[in-house]
Amino acid sequence: MPSLIGADIITLNATKKTIGDHIVSAATGRDCSVISFTETGDYCPDKVVVDRSRVYCYRTLADVECHHIPDPYKNGHTALASPPPDIRTVPRRKGWFDE
Repeated sequence: MPSLIGADIITLNATKKTIGDHIVSAATGRDCSVISFTETGDYCPDKVVVDRSRVYCYRTLADVECHHIPDPYKNGHTALASPPPDIRTVPRRKGWFDE
């Protein structure tokens, strides 16, 4: 039993998952982790992709204006930080029990 606990601690430090998390992840096809459960309250959260590549924001007189093309008015302004990015869920991979 102590060797199993030691292996679990080593695996947790190396991969941020316990041995049980790896087994559940393989069985369900999702990314399951005790650490994600303690941080977000979801044991197997959906993976998301964050796309920040298509938005350019520029300061105007009273606000910030964003476009999907760089410098649309050709006035030589430098882009500011982007607004919240496009976020989409990644399809999960097949688990042991999926056909």
